Amino acid sequence: MRCRIVEPDTCDARGIFNAILQKCQENQLNLSSCLTATAADGASVNFGKKTGVLTQLQEQLAPWMIRVHCIAHRLELCLKDAFKDTYFTQIDELLMRIYSLYRRSSKKWKELKVLGETLEEHVVKPTRSQGTRWINHRRKALAALASNYRCVIAHLLKEQEESGPDKAKLKSYCRQLTSSKFVLHVAVYQDILAELAELSLDFQADELSLSSVRSRVMASQTALLRLREKPGPYLRPVLSAFTDTASVGVFQYKGVDINHQSTTSEAFRHQMVDMIDKIIECITYRFSTFSTDPVLLAAEIFDPVNMPENISAINTYGDIELQRLCEHFEPLLVTNGCNVAEVEREWLRVKFDIVQHHRREAFLVLWNRMLNEKENIYPNLLHLVRIVLVFPVSTAQVERQFSTIKRMQGDWRLRLNLSTIEYLLFIKSQGCDPLEYNGEKAVERWWRACLRRPGVRPYGSRLNSNPDPESDSLSSDQV
Repeated sequence: MRCRIVEPDTCDARGIFNAILQKCQENQLNLSSCLTATAADGASVNFGKKTGVLTQLQEQLAPWMIRVHCIAHRLELCLKDAFKDTYFTQIDELLMRIYSLYRRSSKKWKELKVLGETLEEHVVKPTRSQGTRWINHRRKALAALASNYRCVIAHLLKEQEESGPDKAKLKSYCRQLTSSKFVLHVAVYQDILAELAELSLDFQADELSLSSVRSRVMASQTALLRLREKPGPYLRPVLSAFTDTASVGVFQYKGVDINHQSTTSEAFRHQMVDMIDKIIECITYRFSTFSTDPVLLAAEIFDPVNMPENISAINTYGDIELQRLCEHFEPLLVTNGCNVAEVEREWLRVKFDIVQHHRREAFLVLWNRMLNEKENIYPNLLHLVRIVLVFPVSTAQVERQFSTIKRMQGDWRLRLNLSTIEYLLFIKSQGCDPLEYNGEKAVERWWRACLRRPGVRPYGSRLNSNPDPESDSLSSDQV
């Protein structure tokens, strides 16, 4: 069911809450009998303790509702917290300046491409590192700078030889880019983002299960801990060149001579370890609810990966967690016709069924099979399973819809109706491949929807309804 888009009267929590209620009433949707969990970004309008939208939903309609702060947004906030007042913030700012330099000047961008052809190197267009929602954009921006590094330095040096208002600014960029401190920190930055960007992409997946969040976070933290002890693939060659040329005082990076003076090996290692520790600490803090919330922890029992290998241990596996889930969602279960007293008995039966016949199946595949094939065997337990399956952990799909709307409503399309935006969004998300689309039926339907008058100009007066019979063709302005 599509609840469609609604425009609230006001953009505060009360206006958004009333808009949600209005749409639910229009669609005859009773939130008190179906709302289980809601995910949103961390804005105060959503999570405000007194008047936030989710707080009002929980207090007035569904006391059992689970409030989930989008995990993809949490990860972004982890980096923001960890990088505050550090050298990595300066790297992000320089990346944006380099991006703006070639974004706003087609002349400089053309000169960079010509220089790349001269040096026989492929030039990648710089991308934004800030102003976007996900970590992967930073990784792409760093990768573009690393790929273009030699060409960018050569172009900046060339621009400094010419007089102009940007000469001092370009000289400052070049000085920062060719410092050993910048080169070393960019390399470790790439190693950190290589892991966190993959984690962010996993968190943006539409079919991400609740049970996989905690294990995926722990795996990423372990990978970051390894970077403290052993340099990653991006830092390793740079650090080796930096260390081996300590006596010389100059080493090469991407074919450019880099001076040692801006930092030392010991100072850099200390800063790197402190930064990695700070990132791990921020991740632990931001994702603590997945390790402490009793309901979220209890929901992990349904993942077959967590079930014990020993058959004898299956007997008591998940009993306490199941009871906790039943107690938390009991009003909702009873409202939807679930016999809560039978859930425990069905749980014991389904555990042995899974271990014997479905052990190797993935979480979503397993319960999709159970819902389609064995609902009559475990009718009450599957009420609880449905609740767990619809737990939202990310709002990435909604963010993608926002990005789609932003592309639709350009400077020339600012007055699109909500219904038009809905149709375009539906086509974008659910439509077929454009290469496979056959528009004949749509054109025919449009043509037959009302009387069409091909003799009417878009602007100006109508064409002559009684043309001169002696005229063999239309005039040029009529065509």
